Amino acid sequence: MLKSTSYCVKKLSYLRKFKNQNNVKYYSQYAEEMRKFWDKDPTSVHPYWDANFRSKQHIQDKPRSQLKTKETTQLNDVRPIGLPHSGDSHQFECNELSSSSEETIIVNNLIRTYQLRGHYKANIDPLNSSRGPLVKKDKSKGKMFKPPVWLDTKTSICLPNSTYIGYGRQKSLPFEEIVKRLEYTYCNSIGVETVHMRSVEQIDFIRQRMELEQVPPPMSREKKVRILTDLIKAGDFEKFLAKKWPSEKRFGLEGNDSFIPAMNYLVECGASLGAKSFILGIAHRGRLNTLTNVLKVNPKHLFTAFQKIDISDDIRGTGDVKYHLGTTTHIATAGSDEKVKISLLSNPSHLEAVCALVLGKVAAENMLDGKDGESKTWPILIHGDAAMAGQGVVYECIQLSQLENYSSGGAIHIVINNQIGFTTNPKYSCSFEYPTGILKMIGAPVFHVNGNDVDAVIHCCQVAAQYKATFHMDVGINIMGYRKNGHNETDEPRFTQPLLYKKIDAMKHVQDIYADQLIAEQVVTKEDVDKIRKDYEQELESLFVEASKEKHFDQSVWVDTPWINSFKDKDPMMVPQTGVDRSVLDTLSKVLSTPPEDIKAHQSLVRIFRNRAGHLENGVVDWSCAESFAFGSLLKEGITVRVSGQDVERGTFSHRHHVIHDQTEFTYRTFNLLDNVFPNQANYTVSNSTLSEFGVLGFEVGASLASADALVMWEAQFGDFANTAQVIIDQFIASGESKWLRQSAITLLLPHGLEGMGAEHSSARLERFLQLSDDDESDVTPNMAAQMAAANWLVAFPSTPANLFHLLRRQVKLNYRKPLVVMAPKALLRLPACVSPLDHFITGTMFKPYLPDPQVPASDKVKKLIFCTGKVYYELSEERANKKLIDSIAISRIEQLFPLPYAEIMEDALKSYPNARVFWAQEEHKNSGAWSYMAPRLNNALGNKKGPVNYIGRPPSCVAANHLKAEYDNERRAFLDKAMEV
Repeated sequence: MLKSTSYCVKKLSYLRKFKNQNNVKYYSQYAEEMRKFWDKDPTSVHPYWDANFRSKQHIQDKPRSQLKTKETTQLNDVRPIGLPHSGDSHQFECNELSSSSEETIIVNNLIRTYQLRGHYKANIDPLNSSRGPLVKKDKSKGKMFKPPVWLDTKTSICLPNSTYIGYGRQKSLPFEEIVKRLEYTYCNSIGVETVHMRSVEQIDFIRQRMELEQVPPPMSREKKVRILTDLIKAGDFEKFLAKKWPSEKRFGLEGNDSFIPAMNYLVECGASLGAKSFILGIAHRGRLNTLTNVLKVNPKHLFTAFQKIDISDDIRGTGDVKYHLGTTTHIATAGSDEKVKISLLSNPSHLEAVCALVLGKVAAENMLDGKDGESKTWPILIHGDAAMAGQGVVYECIQLSQLENYSSGGAIHIVINNQIGFTTNPKYSCSFEYPTGILKMIGAPVFHVNGNDVDAVIHCCQVAAQYKATFHMDVGINIMGYRKNGHNETDEPRFTQPLLYKKIDAMKHVQDIYADQLIAEQVVTKEDVDKIRKDYEQELESLFVEASKEKHFDQSVWVDTPWINSFKDKDPMMVPQTGVDRSVLDTLSKVLSTPPEDIKAHQSLVRIFRNRAGHLENGVVDWSCAESFAFGSLLKEGITVRVSGQDVERGTFSHRHHVIHDQTEFTYRTFNLLDNVFPNQANYTVSNSTLSEFGVLGFEVGASLASADALVMWEAQFGDFANTAQVIIDQFIASGESKWLRQSAITLLLPHGLEGMGAEHSSARLERFLQLSDDDESDVTPNMAAQMAAANWLVAFPSTPANLFHLLRRQVKLNYRKPLVVMAPKALLRLPACVSPLDHFITGTMFKPYLPDPQVPASDKVKKLIFCTGKVYYELSEERANKKLIDSIAISRIEQLFPLPYAEIMEDALKSYPNARVFWAQEEHKNSGAWSYMAPRLNNALGNKKGPVNYIGRPPSCVAANHLKAEYDNERRAFLDKAMEV
């Protein structure tokens, strides 16, 4: 009895399930059963089987019932889900019944398998090691590439529109030829990952370049000789260093030498696609080789770095180890006389941290270039395999890649894959199959390539450059190699990796592999190869002799961000006045107090505008207006202003409101309050960031390096969260100028103050910033200008809106650039007493690092002089008034904590109040805040004339603040009572 059609349809769903699992035995049995049904009555089986059996017997198709047309067509035009039809030039219909529907489906699926999963089978590991990318072996992966056993491999099969495997010309190929081409394209030395990509256009772009041509494509003799030369230089440079300095750490590139010709070709290809500048971020592995053979730094300067000599006397700074150094050069690329700029940013041993700076600097340079949609500066991020998988900042940076005010136009990620992290195997350091797994998050294509196949590496660079230039999106190249030595050259890797290093020891050097290849191709002779090596060795020897005669290490060679002529012939001792013309303030006042007309603002915001107008009409300025005055006046003067961080558009505490959101129903419009205030003003960017501190602060530091004429600020949601970005603060901000002569005006706004909000919403840890300040407690120089010029950064805790205004303007008015750390307020944003007269902002005014008590004139009757800073001044002043102690207690504010205003401090303490005992008051706990920094400096400044400075504040604590409201109130009450004791 014949089975019903519905039964057959149901069976077909099971068939597909088993076919996906490659259950050949079940498939064959089921096919035979369906053939029996079809022989008796073709209408009794599913249209799939009807088309299948008709084609096999070359029977002309005849009209069928309603079961026919729609479903049969779908089966005959199977296209892998989510994959594109090709462009018009490759569209065709295979009308000849050269293959059955069944065979077409099998070929479609097989092609799709190779396209999406061929990288699992590709020969990308030069060691062919179990420690390679497939650290978690899945035995079922190999089966997916096997066709059914019954398929005739000689059969000519129609190619689907989703592939270029026919090289764009052939509509059908024998099955065995299809497999051969798929193997060659996707399972040779390159494995391509695109399964995670969402864009049909981008997938098609990659496939065209992998399937339409021979991969890798043929290259000219000139190009091959240039690649060989790069390889020889890369390898021989490492050998030369090993010969001259065998016990020095060099973090050599050996085992991944193809990275050098890859970088050179990437720069060349990028330049041909319109790039004018490249900014590189790389850790220490391969850095020396990159400096010499990519940036073309004279090796003599590196050899000098190996010498045990001093830094030049005319250069201030500590310097840094040679494998942390960066520089900027201009080189001519092949085929072009126009030079491109290449910068390698200096960075510490904190591996991937520099990536954030690279992206920020690139984004800022492209923005300053002023051409929308064009990326003239390209970022190239070079990762270690273990670092890319393990460092959280990599995720934070990649997450920024497509955000409007954080995009760098697409980065090229290159992984120098050693297949080991220090002594850790991949299976213990990476949960992905590849360290590039994190790039899947943003749909970036990734090329996995065997580092010993140099031509394949070069091809990946070419396609990656074209992809980046076309789509302005990230792309990854995972160069699989190995590490010839240990983590550094003095390390013994065989302690923990005996089997791996047996394979490595037996490996032939890639320069020898490529030289043999070119000799076999008759591109070069052995004599040509020997000459290249000999000439380069002689060049290095000559430069080594020159370096040995050097007396000093010239650190100025290694400036990665030179601001040429920015401060030439300008006096660093000049501390500027920063007031502005009253007309500028009037214009800004109108903007800040008038809601925009063409947008419906929130009712509460309208009330805020009304309150601002009232303040300004009365001639007083609050905190938010003072900040806006600073930004707006700088914009008028051509200074770019950028504010970044979580919730900065309105401000965490709803004080800024520079971006107004339309409240009209069903619309989404915004208005930037400081855009287009003045004719031809500079660009103002205020942008809420991702919920990131490490990556975003690094990005902003990078942005601050792009120009000396920019004020770049990062505002923490609460200052407490700055500790998540401590690596950036420690390694790049506090010490960047000392180590690398790198100037930056990056400004940190860190909301700070104990207000009963708990331990994580109270303290920016002022003590940490003061500990990183590089002055000596015994140096009480009263010359503020000299102190500031010599400081590693500036740390301030302003208490008035006027001082904030001048502080921010001073950042870009000094004749140098220093980072600025601002302990920003929370309570003062709306405190009625915290306002400044408009006259404190006009021409002729400037920042005051010290504010003497405005209510207590100089007197020998004052018994107590309290030094404090920031918000606590207002609490102490109010308590003094309540207790009527204004004749006995003076309260003065130190607005700039580093460098200290020694002259004003000594004048106030020794002359204004000669009989007063001196105290330092802070609301932070005794082991926090400024006390441990201030005590020895105040004592040294005042000498024995006053006795030791006394402390007023909370006792020591391991947490920043008490979270119990009652206990917090008790602590505050005790603090104020002690301060008022006379």
